[in-house]
Amino acid sequence: MGLGNPGPEYRHSPHNVGFQCILRLHEWFGAGEPVDLGSVVLRQGTHGEQPLVLARPLTWMNHSGRGVECLLQYLEADVSELVVLTDDIDLPLGEVRVRAEGGAGTHRGMQSLVETLGRKDFARIRIGIQPEDFEPVDLAAYVLTPLQGSAREKLCRGVDRAVAAARELLDSRDIHAVMNRFNRRSRRESNPGFDKLFAPPNGRGCRPPAGAGAANAASIQKEDECNDCMKSGSS
Repeated sequence: MGLGNPGPEYRHSPHNVGFQCILRLHEWFGAGEPVDLGSVVLRQGTHGEQPLVLARPLTWMNHSGRGVECLLQYLEADVSELVVLTDDIDLPLGEVRVRAEGGAGTHRGMQSLVETLGRKDFARIRIGIQPEDFEPVDLAAYVLTPLQGSAREKLCRGVDRAVAAARELLDSRDIHAVMNRFNRRSRRESNPGFDKLFAPPNGRGCRPPAGAGAANAASIQKEDECNDCMKSGSS
């Protein structure tokens, strides 16, 4: 499931990177004809022997939960089978983070999902859209306006990584392995000193080395949860 706003005027806006990912996955999987359920449009296909559904809500972003609820009811699927691709203003531009579950943070679309579904145990792949060198006066205008130049290129690379993460998750069905690979890689790209900070040659540090697999992925998710708590002011 990719989040965004309907309408061609929003197609290339930062707020619609979830839609962009779904369109890229359509091209890759060659999914079937669209099925319009009113509040959500979906395409069904298979990957290997597994059924696959690619979907986009037709509601506005802030009411995304209605479309997702409609989709799950139509498919008779559980919330835990859901993977959401979405933008995140709290992540640096183009950075990708994968989580197995978690809260909604400050994202209105994710808040709608969590409130409507009454659960938060679904995977999400987030693409950072945070401005690099300025703080927008009008945040709504920023997220709904296509980026230009190097900022657009960086966002496109983030979409590429998010699509790659989604494809790997479909192949492996191992969310912790995908978290471990893509979260660490994203941090290395945004911080060239990452390996020295978190995996020093002597094997010590504040986070396990890459080979720690699920344990390392869990530690990254725990840090995300702490960040969510700080943003919300809870303890």
